[in-house]
Amino acid sequence: METLSLSTIGIKPVIQADWFYPEVQVLVPDMLIPVQHPTTKYGAVVDALIDPESSSPEDLFIDVSVPVAERASYNGHLSHYEELLGRALTETGVYNAFELPTGERGNIHLQAPEAADIHKHALRALYEAPVEVVAPFAREPQTIEKVIRYAAHRVGNDRVHAVNSGLDEESAEKARQTGVEVMDQPRILRHVDIDLLRRMEILPENVASLGGSKGLTMLAGLLGLEAQGKLDGRYIVFHDTDIINPGPDSLDDLRGSEEDYAALDYLALPLAYPVGPVTAINIVRTGTGRNNESWHGENQHQLDPIHTVRTKEQRLAQILAHHLGSIVWPLTGERLIRGDILRNIPWTTDMNIETLLNVTLAGIDLRSGERGIMQVADPAQKSEAGESIPPREWCLLYGCESGLRTYFQTIQESGRLLHEWDPVDIGIYNLYYGNRSHRTITKGRYDHQPNVVTKYKRGLLLPSINSLIQIGAVDLEGIRQELMRK
Repeated sequence: METLSLSTIGIKPVIQADWFYPEVQVLVPDMLIPVQHPTTKYGAVVDALIDPESSSPEDLFIDVSVPVAERASYNGHLSHYEELLGRALTETGVYNAFELPTGERGNIHLQAPEAADIHKHALRALYEAPVEVVAPFAREPQTIEKVIRYAAHRVGNDRVHAVNSGLDEESAEKARQTGVEVMDQPRILRHVDIDLLRRMEILPENVASLGGSKGLTMLAGLLGLEAQGKLDGRYIVFHDTDIINPGPDSLDDLRGSEEDYAALDYLALPLAYPVGPVTAINIVRTGTGRNNESWHGENQHQLDPIHTVRTKEQRLAQILAHHLGSIVWPLTGERLIRGDILRNIPWTTDMNIETLLNVTLAGIDLRSGERGIMQVADPAQKSEAGESIPPREWCLLYGCESGLRTYFQTIQESGRLLHEWDPVDIGIYNLYYGNRSHRTITKGRYDHQPNVVTKYKRGLLLPSINSLIQIGAVDLEGIRQELMRK
């Protein structure tokens, strides 16, 4: 995908920014803000695509002009109306990716010289917004310091929280040397009452302690923020720590280079140029990297209108699949979510956390009828440290795919979206799917090698932080005391 200069598409003044330089004019390309398909019409677009009788195209701001004697048809013939509905559904909420009159597409690269003023305005919005960065880590001594320093130079040391999984003291020491808060996952989770969760049949009887991976580390960070009163009223940014090129880690190099991933800079664009209520912001990957085809393929099973929808629960799942279908990079680790949402949704302990967040946020969009998930294209390639060999990599991908399937199955059975699940729903989910071993066939480690059978273990679902507080399963004062100890 080509990165084009702003002068290629035209620019217009929209705001004065005086944080970096007084009276500097910020210039914004017409297509930076995704206004073609209003985010407030998102739910109606989905309804119209599934049930054309439910909404009129005029209400959706869609031009349905067709030649004389023709009409927008859903009897097996494609129509201009349907094509526009499809575009409205999939293109809503994507920033800094534009289409030229020639049909070519490009991205605005924030580190390009022509985008300097836009970049400054985005950085100002990021710094002034109530943002807390949660950076989970495990065995990343080569990269964690640079990632933390990049985040700290964007929002300040006191708003960056590194969360130690407990697996690597060397990484923890390097994180502490940056001056940010370092939370210790095992010490925080000792204040979650596992016995009570077992007695309430939320967790299976055979669960003696909480075990898991990335999701559990992220939850520990959120519990730490909740104990300090830093969750409600804030935006929480999750940022992986195994990134070689996170962004400039020195105030002497504010803008960085076009090789920098600079996820925080891009996540700030919808904060700087809002088009509606922002519940979440996702990075859209460009270029090569971890593929998401299996994840989207699972979503397709629910999306496909060929399947007969017999019940309202099945229709609910199909509508949800349409909302999920427009998420370009469902497994991105860099994303921003409102804190009040994070404290009121279930949580998974494993690597399926990005899928859970996608399903939850899409469900919230479905109920509200608005598009609160914003997406920003990042033209820079994300470089990760270390090698994830094919069996492990594909096992992770298929684990996310199968996790998505179990969420759909449970939604169809309960008639409730993921963010609406109560502790009883979570207990039932864990009974059927939680803490169980699964096998999948993956690619071998080397070319021209037979496929291999790989085993992985699915994590558990936990009630939301708010539910844990209500049922007395978490000791926030104990967590506060843990965080005060150096």
